[in-house]
Amino acid sequence: KINENLIIESFTKQVIKAFSLLNQQTGRYYLINIFPSLNGLSLHIKDVSLIKKADDEIHKSKRVYEFISRTNDLILHAKSTEELFAEICNIAVRSGNFLFAWIGEPDLATHTIQPIKWAGKEDGFISVLNISTDNILNGKCPTGRAFREGNYCCSNDIINDPTMFIWSEAALKRGYLSVIALPVIVDKKVTNVITLYAPQKFFFTEEEVKLLARVTDNISYALNNIYIDKMRRDAEKQLQKVTQAIEQSSASVVITDLKGVIEYVNPAFTKLTGYSSAEAIGQNPSILKTEYTPLPTHEQLWYNLTHFKEWEGTFCNRKKNGDIYWE
Repeated sequence: KINENLIIESFTKQVIKAFSLLNQQTGRYYLINIFPSLNGLSLHIKDVSLIKKADDEIHKSKRVYEFISRTNDLILHAKSTEELFAEICNIAVRSGNFLFAWIGEPDLATHTIQPIKWAGKEDGFISVLNISTDNILNGKCPTGRAFREGNYCCSNDIINDPTMFIWSEAALKRGYLSVIALPVIVDKKVTNVITLYAPQKFFFTEEEVKLLARVTDNISYALNNIYIDKMRRDAEKQLQKVTQAIEQSSASVVITDLKGVIEYVNPAFTKLTGYSSAEAIGQNPSILKTEYTPLPTHEQLWYNLTHFKEWEGTFCNRKKNGDIYWE
C-alpha cells in the first residue's frame, strides 16, 4: 500500500484528465484522475459522495440565504404589491437558483388559483396548472393546500408524490423535482401563494423551509403595511369628499362629542346663527336654546343619539343676535 501511494503521488503532477462521475443507480459521486503509466494509463478513483453532498448543501444554503437577503431588501423598498411580486419571482430564479417561481391569487368565480407573476424555466407550465382552491383532486397539491390551510406545504419528490401526479409528467419534462408553496397572508386572509420549483429531490430541508417561511412572513408583514396604508389613503379621500359635501351643504351641521361639546360646525351653521366656528366650538348647543322648545324634546334627542339611534324633530332656536328661528 505504501508503494501504491508513492506511485500515485509521483504522478499527481502529471494528471492527463480529472473528472467526476455520478452513479445514477446508487447516487454516489466519484472523482476520477487519469495518469500516464508504464503500460498505458492508470485510473485513480475516489468516492467523494460525502464531500460532494456537503459542498452541495453549502452551495444550496448560500443560494437560499442570498434569496432571503435580497427579498428582505426588496421588502424595505417596494412601494406596491405588483412591484414586490414581480421582483420576488426574479430574485427566486436569479439568486435562489430555483428553476421556476410563480405567484398566484384566488379567482372566486372559477375557484382556481390564477398565476399573476412568474419567472424562470416556465416552458408552458402555466397553461397546465389549473389548481383548484377547493379540496378536490386538482386542489390537493402543495399550492392548493397552502391556500386552504394558510401554512407552507411542499413535495420533495414530485415524481412519486400522489398529490402531484396530475402535473408530474409536465414537471419532469422541465426538470422540476421538488416544490414548495408558501401562503401570503394579508388582513388575516390568504391572498396569494408563492410556489417555487427546485431541480433536486428532497431539496427542501427543515432548515430551508423555516427560512423560506420566515421570508413569507416578512412579505405578509410588508403587504399588510401596504394594505393598511392604502386603506388609510382611501379613508382620507372619502373623508375629504364627506367634508367637502358638509362644507358646501346649505343645511346646518353641528357635530358634538358625547358630552354635548361642539367639535365642528359647517359654514351653513355660522351663516344661519351668526356664531363663527371659533365662537361655537367648545360650547354646548344649549347656546341656541329657547323656552319655546320643551325640555323632553332635548332629553329625547340626547337619549337617542347616545344610544346610536336616529332622531327627528323641530326646534325653536335663538341666533346670536337674539332672533329666533325654527329648524
